[in-house]
Amino acid sequence: MGIVSDRERNFPHYLLARLIFVGVILGLALAFLLESSQERWLVFALFLGNLFLIGLAWVWFTTHGAMVTLRWLTLSAGVLLDTAVIYYTGGAVSEFIFLFFFSIGAASLFLGVVGSVWIALLSEIGYAFVLLGREGGSFETIAFALFLYAVYFALTAVLTGYLAERFQAKNQALEKAQSELSQTRLDTETILKSLSTGLLATTKTGEVLHFNSAGQQILGLCHLSGSMIEGSESGQATQRFLQMIEAERLSGRREIEFPLPNGRARPVGFSVSSLRDETGRERGTIILFTDLTAAKQEEREKWQRERLAAVGELARDLAHEIRNPLATLSGCVEILVGDDVGIPEKEQLGQLAARESERLNNLLRDFSTFARLEAPRKKRLNLSQMLRNRNEGWPSLDIGLPRELPIEADEGQMELVVNALLMALALWVENGDCVEVGPAEASEGKVGVRFHLPGKALPREVLDSVFQPFGELWKHRLGLALPTAHRAVAGHGGELKFYSDPREGTGFELVLESAKGAQGRKEIARNGT
Repeated sequence: MGIVSDRERNFPHYLLARLIFVGVILGLALAFLLESSQERWLVFALFLGNLFLIGLAWVWFTTHGAMVTLRWLTLSAGVLLDTAVIYYTGGAVSEFIFLFFFSIGAASLFLGVVGSVWIALLSEIGYAFVLLGREGGSFETIAFALFLYAVYFALTAVLTGYLAERFQAKNQALEKAQSELSQTRLDTETILKSLSTGLLATTKTGEVLHFNSAGQQILGLCHLSGSMIEGSESGQATQRFLQMIEAERLSGRREIEFPLPNGRARPVGFSVSSLRDETGRERGTIILFTDLTAAKQEEREKWQRERLAAVGELARDLAHEIRNPLATLSGCVEILVGDDVGIPEKEQLGQLAARESERLNNLLRDFSTFARLEAPRKKRLNLSQMLRNRNEGWPSLDIGLPRELPIEADEGQMELVVNALLMALALWVENGDCVEVGPAEASEGKVGVRFHLPGKALPREVLDSVFQPFGELWKHRLGLALPTAHRAVAGHGGELKFYSDPREGTGFELVLESAKGAQGRKEIARNGT
């Protein structure tokens, strides 16, 4: 197929092979077949002529290339040499009659079907010359021999030419496919090398199929090929990375802290997908991961900015809330030190000062609780039982929770959360309404509770400031109960949401980690790596 695919480049190789082949044949003829000295000299002259002509053609084609016209002339001249060799080595009964077929086959390779038919025609003429020049016999015998070899030559030309063309077409298609495959591989390698995201592909048994350089840099590993990863320190680090990924996948997280060789830990975010073959069968795993250091730093800076802004806003609101009772106290004191104040007025002013002093004390107490909320000291609690214990003295509760609803939480902070939610709902209860307490949607390992007041909708200004310190609900004497409850739930890794809609009603949704989810997370943290 190589000869067919590049005719011009391989034609000199054919000439060299023909030179050797015909030279060997003529040498054998000189040594064993010819007895007459005259025939020996003629064959020897053919040998030298063949050596000179084919050698000259080989040199020319090697240096200048085998153009189509020259290939036609060379192969046609080859038939003349074949005719001479056959003529002087026995004629029609020569052992070298196959040289005609050899030339036809070569023409099919280098000239195609048309060229092979042309060489077959020349071969038929050459065979007729040999037959008529050296052989006798009747006209019918000669005509039959010419017809028979004409059929042989024609069939050989058509079949070899057809096969050569088919081989050439197949070879061109193969070369095109190989070129496209090479380009695809080049494009794929270029894409993988250009990725700033790490990519690690493994088999189902954990063998590394591909690990791009960006991924190795993220994990702080030296650049290794797949075969060098196994058994090296970098290979051990890679296996540790795979184990950490698998452990975090079981916990539902998509982020790890990977220890670098320098002793530091690098935050790495990842996603995992299956590697499948063309039949859809799973072959392994593809892990895409990225360095979250910059994102974490930006997140910390953003959090600090937001925290400073919140502290500034909180300080402003707190100063405003303190200023009002202080102004009242200051006015009372100024009036009380005067001489023209009677006893009834002094009593009223004293009561007013006491109320404002108590207001200041409550404000400072609530703010201290809000600002100094400690880390939760978690233990196993039954949230359902806690709510049933709070049923007395509050708005009527319709509890639709199972008897057992175990969670891992700080008991004191959970009491604070429950009290805050029920206090807020008590403000909006009308005409003996009942607060419905039932399960809420939550992910695996979580517990959800819904506090719902049907048929009640609050104004927009309340919705926007439910968990905001000194917001709209501050006017209703809730203090910092809801903002503190929101902080406490966030400290437990949970969620506290508020909703209010004329069609659905008003309420809170509380989501916390279940006792079972907390136990599973602890086991993964203990055994995952």
